[in-house]
Amino acid sequence: MNRGVMGERVGLCVRQAAWLLVLVVLGALASLAVTGFLLVAPRIPVPECSGPAVKSLVQGAGFDDRHCAWGRAVEGISPDAMRRVDIKGSGNDATEVRLSIVVPSDSTLAQDTAEGKAADELIPFVDAVWGIPTLDGAQPEWKVPVVMVGQGSSQTEIVLSGTVPTRPGDWDFYSKGSTTLQLSLPTMRLRAVTTTWHVLGQGADKLSAEAREPGLRMSVVVVPAGAKPAGYSLPGISSTKELLSSLGPYASKAGDVLTAVGRALLAAAGWVALLLAWRAGPPPLGTGAGPLYRLRRITGAVVLVHLTIWVIPWLGALDHALGSAVPWWLRDDLSEWLSWQPVDFAPLSGALVLLVAAILVMVPRLVIALVRGGDTDAPLAWSHMRTVGLGLAAAGALAAAAAALLALADPHTAETASRVFAAVLLPLVLTVLLAAFAVFAVVVARRAGWGIGLPSLLWAAAFVPLVAVGASVHSDGGELPPLIRWAGPLLAGTVAVLATGVVAWWAVTGSRPSRVGLPLAVPVAVLLALAWDREVLGRLGWWDLHELTRQLDGVLGLVLVAATVKALYASGRSPATGPRALRGLRALGIVLMFIMASGNFSLLAIPSPVTVGAAALMVWVLFPYGQIRRAAVVLAQSREESVGALNDSARMGILRRALPSLRKTAHATVAEGPPADTRALRRLRSVERASCDVRPVRADGEVVRVHQRAFGAYTSPEPWKRATRTAANAAVLGAPWTLLSLAGAVVSAGFDHLHPVLAVLTTAVPILLTWVGVGLLYGYFFPVLRGETGLTKALWMWGVMIVPAALQVVASRDPSHWSSWTGTILYGLQALTFAMSLGLFADAAVLAANRMHSARLADIHNLGFITAWWSSVAVALASGVATVIIGGVSPFVLDIFPEAPQAPEPSASPSAGV
Repeated sequence: MNRGVMGERVGLCVRQAAWLLVLVVLGALASLAVTGFLLVAPRIPVPECSGPAVKSLVQGAGFDDRHCAWGRAVEGISPDAMRRVDIKGSGNDATEVRLSIVVPSDSTLAQDTAEGKAADELIPFVDAVWGIPTLDGAQPEWKVPVVMVGQGSSQTEIVLSGTVPTRPGDWDFYSKGSTTLQLSLPTMRLRAVTTTWHVLGQGADKLSAEAREPGLRMSVVVVPAGAKPAGYSLPGISSTKELLSSLGPYASKAGDVLTAVGRALLAAAGWVALLLAWRAGPPPLGTGAGPLYRLRRITGAVVLVHLTIWVIPWLGALDHALGSAVPWWLRDDLSEWLSWQPVDFAPLSGALVLLVAAILVMVPRLVIALVRGGDTDAPLAWSHMRTVGLGLAAAGALAAAAAALLALADPHTAETASRVFAAVLLPLVLTVLLAAFAVFAVVVARRAGWGIGLPSLLWAAAFVPLVAVGASVHSDGGELPPLIRWAGPLLAGTVAVLATGVVAWWAVTGSRPSRVGLPLAVPVAVLLALAWDREVLGRLGWWDLHELTRQLDGVLGLVLVAATVKALYASGRSPATGPRALRGLRALGIVLMFIMASGNFSLLAIPSPVTVGAAALMVWVLFPYGQIRRAAVVLAQSREESVGALNDSARMGILRRALPSLRKTAHATVAEGPPADTRALRRLRSVERASCDVRPVRADGEVVRVHQRAFGAYTSPEPWKRATRTAANAAVLGAPWTLLSLAGAVVSAGFDHLHPVLAVLTTAVPILLTWVGVGLLYGYFFPVLRGETGLTKALWMWGVMIVPAALQVVASRDPSHWSSWTGTILYGLQALTFAMSLGLFADAAVLAANRMHSARLADIHNLGFITAWWSSVAVALASGVATVIIGGVSPFVLDIFPEAPQAPEPSASPSAGV
């Protein structure tokens, strides 16, 4: 390949990455727009504990009753009871939070706490007594409250402690009465403090403040050490410069989004390479027709969904961080203009709302377009009646969103024209903004050569306000009755599972689901969408879609594998013998072997950059460009030429084995003198010449030796016939390790997952595919692999399997990874045994196809190869038995390519607002 072509392809990759980042930025802006809409939505009125016993439709009775009970207990103590909040950071990235209050020993609060009633009601207990502190959206993990009674004293001190990870962000504190706050963070810095508390003292990492009445709030922006020291201000006097400076800590959130994009691309590196190969690769990859075209379409759709699933949680963290930075004085102004009280913080992220809207509106259309093989956004597919119907549906969704906003506003205040105007205007403004982002996204996608339809995006934009209002009611309203609480998340989860099942059915069978089978699959989809953990099921919410979609992402990776096998079957039933076909076969082999080597057949695993780079390099070495010309010569041979090359190869092996004895005889006859020594030397030289390849074939500068002409085509010119035979051999050879790996996975994983069926599917199937997949690719691309015989080709493939794993251990900065050398060496022995056995079986199949005994392998290959094979088998079996006896089956769980250290997932709890 010349430098011009390589430079063009590298430039293509850079441009595609740049367009992808532009789309991510547009998605982030759309997410922030939805978050802004949620921030100006009306706050749901909460019945007062002292009011009439009337519950709101969106206010759960359970939490409210517990909160009111503790509220009545707090009312029984003196208003001057001093509360203390002590927060101290430690050097191990953890912050200790200590809450205390001194109350009379005979008070209801002291007695109920001493009886242990607060142990099961920590959240309402803390909220009623102190107010729950939130540190970058996270709440401390509380311990059981401690009651300390002084000897001879009528006062009781209630102490509650907890820990929370130390991380930069917005730290919020609330007062429920007279409260003293002491904040000390040696490893962090306080950049800005906005509060109505009385600040007693401040420093770069310390803060002391006091609240003298309930209902006051303090917001502290915490940044890593090295930032500017703290300052504080009162609401209403914040300047633009101060607001912009408060956004500084959230730059790390934007960096986390870019990191999520990179991790998503690493998890799907092979499939992304497959899409890029269609843009710049040789036929059949460079063409838009043929049996591989379906694989191209489904790969593009799955990669798009995969990137969305991985980026959405991190966009949610950015939404929450920026949403909490809105100053209070701006919210007060909004309250006057809107004629309702906006929420204090977004009940969930705008990114999650967009995900739900995409599942409910766009995913069904995407699946229909994929299965039908057409484009639902094509001009001919849009009749006038359909356009009118969709327009009316969009208008109805906007009207429903406006009506929902009016219904959520405080019903005790009078209806005003400004409130109605705001309720109608806000959904329209959000829809227009999203439509503008959609237009820009489609323009960018078309510049990048991606097929994204504008009508689908515009139609989804009209439904986003309604989905946002419904989702916010669910999240901000507490624990709803079960039917209402589960309706929204369960509907979205069912649609996502059903869409995944339809795509899987189409990828495997090539047909659409029947009208009878699709309704029957709905109950199964509902069961798969439910969280099977009783505790989680009781508080099922929109945030649980993150875990469900992550599991479905793993299932989609398996769907891609099934679609790939079907495409290989369809395109591999005809012989591939010409240079043009072999060039396309090599390009496809590079991509698919890269997918296998980097572990991308499971989209849940994130290989490290070292693993991906090493796998790409070794796969490139495995498929040399000159092998195309050599394979064309081998596959163009007649049967007589192939049999002749096989006989020559066997005869050369026999003569090589006879050379040691002839050399010994020649040396022994030297003492006898001529003519005996002359005859012995002539015979020795004759055998030496015959044992060498004296008839190599040259083709365009490439030398094709006799071993390659004999064994380089395997037993068939049809790729699929070769693949099925080697895959069957691989299944038998890898069966012991596959069974042990499955047993280890069961022991390690357990059955405590939220979605156990999907978890088992995404864990067990990749284990079953590992050895069989390697064998399938080995046979399918056999002629274009580096090497002359099946054994040498298999040994080069073993290098692709083991080198990335070894380099990952060497390059890892985690000291614990060095302990994985034992597992890496064990896997290396297993892979060596597997590869040598697969290669010898391939050469034996060639001998059997030409009616030669497999014992002739000793003539073809050096005796050292056969000895090494038996040794590797013995060592692998012995080490495996020893490991099972000593450590059980868990070490056999295939962790071929260790993952890079991963950052913690963004919080998806309702308290975090994500």
